[in-house]
Amino acid sequence: MTVVYTDSEREVLGFVDISDIRQPAADGVVDLPGEPTSVAIKGNYALVAVNTSVDYVDTSGKLVVIDISTKTIVRTFELGEHHANGRSTNADRCSIQSQLSITLS
Repeated sequence: MTVVYTDSEREVLGFVDISDIRQPAADGVVDLPGEPTSVAIKGNYALVAVNTSVDYVDTSGKLVVIDISTKTIVRTFELGEHHANGRSTNADRCSIQSQLSITLS
């Protein structure tokens, strides 16, 4: 069994093996293209919301899909950008066999 967690300061997704709950063991990290803010698990995939904003005015983010077994990024989706003038853009949309709600703020 594996615990998956976000580390915003280091900009990574981390894994801890808890097969033996009395002796949890670090099980690697995946470098991310920004600050991870949350993670959800769907099957063997970790869906990571990543803040890529350079400031609080021009916001942007990504949805990074990670294969938990190989600890590799398999897909990245641009979630959009919100600019000071109020214009929003979405570069990509996806379906992962269920609904996923993402809020950029």
